[in-house]
Amino acid sequence: MLSLSKPKIPFRTIVWKSIWYGFIAGMISGMVKIGWENILPPRTLARNATNPPQHLLEQFGMSSKAVHAFVYYSTDQKVYFVAL
Repeated sequence: MLSLSKPKIPFRTIVWKSIWYGFIAGMISGMVKIGWENILPPRTLARNATNPPQHLLEQFGMSSKAVHAFVYYSTDQKVYFVAL
């Protein structure tokens, strides 16, 4: 029969290994994210065209100005948002 018992490793060791492995995993995921954004940047100036959700909002009667609203957060990139 299967029986569960308390681990023989000290709690301090478990915490230390969890923090260490979390740090390593975070560093690797950060490198992947930075590498991915070099290939596919978050926003580009070519994204000024009307996309399907914006077109649908215009069909529902929202103004084009509200649908195509954006905020500059860098010299060459925009963050789009819908002002409701």
